[in-house]
Amino acid sequence: VMDILEKERPEIILLDIMMPGKNGFEICKQIKAREEFSDIAIIFISALNDTKSIVKGFELGAVDYISKPFQSEEVLARINNHLTIKYQAKKMNQLI
Repeated sequence: VMDILEKERPEIILLDIMMPGKNGFEICKQIKAREEFSDIAIIFISALNDTKSIVKGFELGAVDYISKPFQSEEVLARINNHLTIKYQAKKMNQLI
């Protein structure tokens, strides 16, 4: 994942938790540990919908957590909201 981020720097990442190899929590932690990637918004999408998993996702730096099954319209609306918040924050920082 980190080598992909070196080449392509997204504004937002949709990340599952249960994946082969490293889980999404580990990947999120790696991304947030790197200064140059720490502002990338991460949204977890997972079948794990227990409170402990959701809270852990937020503690690791995710901006949102969507439980499976999900509606694509909801996911798109959340992505749009987080991108809008991110761009508004950038505009505010430019004014200061």
